[in-house]
Amino acid sequence: MICTRPPLRASLLLILASACAITPSLPETETGLCGTLVIAGGGMSDHSAQVLEEFLARCLPGPVGVIGAASSNPDSSARRAADDINEIAAEQVALTLPFRTDAPDLAQDPRAVAMIEACGGLWFTGGSQARILEALRPGGADTPAWRACHELLARGGVIGGSSAGAAMMSDPMIRRGRSIDALQHGVGPEGVELGQGMGFFPFGLCGQHFLQRGRFGRMAVALSHTNTRFGWGISEDSALLVDLSTGWIEVIGQGGLTLIDATSLTTSPARSDNPPLTLLLPAHPPPPPPAPPPPP
Repeated sequence: MICTRPPLRASLLLILASACAITPSLPETETGLCGTLVIAGGGMSDHSAQVLEEFLARCLPGPVGVIGAASSNPDSSARRAADDINEIAAEQVALTLPFRTDAPDLAQDPRAVAMIEACGGLWFTGGSQARILEALRPGGADTPAWRACHELLARGGVIGGSSAGAAMMSDPMIRRGRSIDALQHGVGPEGVELGQGMGFFPFGLCGQHFLQRGRFGRMAVALSHTNTRFGWGISEDSALLVDLSTGWIEVIGQGGLTLIDATSLTTSPARSDNPPLTLLLPAHPPPPPPAPPPPP
């Protein structure tokens, strides 16, 4: 069944760090998309089982396609992620897809594209988000593979990803760069590099490993340069669960989200002023994994 295309209102069903419930609204946006996104901040561990469980619960019938293109060793990266998904699912639901930077023609290959079309969900592994674009949108083209990903969402399917697989969700996206370099040099090779993303997430820029790697500075510069209002800084061991059919966004996992509203943000060398920040934590964090049994 193809989803209809209602206007989306994104609100946050989350809990503030101060334990106050909030539901701030984002601007009404017509995306033309349905389905679900699971945008994980990276550093996934045993605490991240909830993230994959929520991902699997929203897959359509069919296999889960795992794309390791972000990695310098895409086959190994995809196999590891597929094993993790199969372990959570307790059955063989995930398979690896062949897309990679050294085979950009696969994005135009009908047989490779048909593999995406057969999937009920897609998962993108970590590495370099630029490699994902080189594999699926070489030269910035709207390839058949890229269109098949968007068509999966239009059918009501799910697309997830961790680390680089999170950063590539928006368009534009942050390619690379450190916060101190971004504040000193702005946008460019010596600062923060921006580029074309996959365009699945329409509500702002996505940042991964956000608190753990101190990425506020590069996010602030990227928001200012692209005239984007919202920056979504996702911590490790956590994810955004985005229902595109209703516009609701929820934080899941063990970490949290730093939401930046750049409406009044100003940046200058080595500093960023007036950043409205909201730190959000999961409303119902999962219990910690069981302790290992004592040694005999």
